[in-house]
Amino acid sequence: MRAELENKLYAAYPALYAQHTLPMDQTNMCWGFQCGDGWYNLIDRLSFDIAKIIATNEQLDPKLCTVSCVKEKFGGLRFHIGCATEEILKLVSKASEESFKICETCGGEGTERTSEGWIRVICDSCEVASQKKREEERMKLTTKYSEQMELD
Repeated sequence: MRAELENKLYAAYPALYAQHTLPMDQTNMCWGFQCGDGWYNLIDRLSFDIAKIIATNEQLDPKLCTVSCVKEKFGGLRFHIGCATEEILKLVSKASEESFKICETCGGEGTERTSEGWIRVICDSCEVASQKKREEERMKLTTKYSEQMELD
């Protein structure tokens, strides 16, 4: 996710994402949101709903209810939080389910695809753009390799 969007989430939910400033031996949030921009709205909505539950539940300590990891894995959203009521777990599960229908790149309607060993959710137009970019990168590497071989 672009830093601009990550920073919006950190600013909107500072207590929830307090771990993002911790070192890597203490949290995975030090790496930021390890997913594409297309899931920003999904994560924002999930964060809002969780923050609301934490704010209204006196039994939950906001200092313990922090997120330690947000990432894509096997095509779906993974969201790890320190405290989890049944209500929070249901929200996380629902968001994870929804992520399998949302293009991780643009946020449009996506489908699960496997490409070069990676499972991801992406829409048709983003998949075409992604394939074009991969092909351009391959061509650059091939050209660079060929030039290097000529020098040797």
